[in-house]
Amino acid sequence: VPGTPDFYSFNDLVSGRIKLRSPAAGAQYVWISKNGTLLTPGYDYILASNRTEIRIDPSIVLTETDTLDIIVFSSRTIIDSFGYRIFCTK
Repeated sequence: VPGTPDFYSFNDLVSGRIKLRSPAAGAQYVWISKNGTLLTPGYDYILASNRTEIRIDPSIVLTETDTLDIIVFSSRTIIDSFGYRIFCTK
């Protein structure tokens, strides 16, 4: 539906712009596959200088039926501490 956030997100995606939730640690920490085929960083896509946006090469056409898998490693720490418990049963 025109004017909705989903409409603008879809248009960004089709035009090759993908916004990330948090800055990536670096270009080597962003992996993208299109329909199961791994894309090459620096050739098929680049990470913008602000590290919060990916730009897909214009020669790669994205359609409504394509499936993109995006794996991003962020430099931001989510949990500062870690703990565990061991339970023994008899």
